[in-house]
Amino acid sequence: MNEQLRLLRELQDVDLQLKAIEADKERYPLEMKNLDEKLASEKEMSKKKKERIELLERERRQKEGDLELEQERIKRAQSKLYDVKTNKEYQALLTEIETLKEVRSQREIEILEIMDEIDELKKEYREVEKALLEMEERIGEEKKQLEESIGKAGGALTSKKRKRTMITKKLSPELMGLYQTLKEKRRTAVVPARFGACQGCNVRIPPQMFNEVQRNEAIIVCPSCNRILYWEDSIDYR
Repeated sequence: MNEQLRLLRELQDVDLQLKAIEADKERYPLEMKNLDEKLASEKEMSKKKKERIELLERERRQKEGDLELEQERIKRAQSKLYDVKTNKEYQALLTEIETLKEVRSQREIEILEIMDEIDELKKEYREVEKALLEMEERIGEEKKQLEESIGKAGGALTSKKRKRTMITKKLSPELMGLYQTLKEKRRTAVVPARFGACQGCNVRIPPQMFNEVQRNEAIIVCPSCNRILYWEDSIDYR
């Protein structure tokens, strides 16, 4: 194979590898950010459940305090029954006691409902905390792997750039200029010719030119897209 053609193919391979490495280097920080956001979201959910439990506990204690006061009011009202002088006063006091008992009963129901909700939330909170610990371990491992990948990508990037520099020094300025132009315009500058056609634009190549491409002895460009052509007879086209 023509040495300059071989170098062009090698240069394109290196550039494609560089592009993939750079894409990974951009992707890794985003993945790290997504992991942090996912963990933060779970922590926020856990925090809200804990705050809700604490709020309900305060509300329960407040209602239990109110219940004790209402119980005292009932006792005081009941003790007055022995001191009333008229039936009217007696009936009024009975009505007051009955009202206080209804309030007390409602308060007890509210306390029980709060306690049920607290029990359910505590159960959910324990499950969330357990899942959170597992997530922290998993995300910690994933972040560790990402950090290792970032380090490897940095090393690979330096190595590939060094290799690219070595290749470009061996290429003629004219071919290097053509390669860069095609790379910017066509994305790929060097493409195989198969079945008598350029694999960059799929346009048929004149038979005589295709024969020359198959020799891989000269720099030949596609008459349609101007990409640099090569023949790769090791490929099985069946």
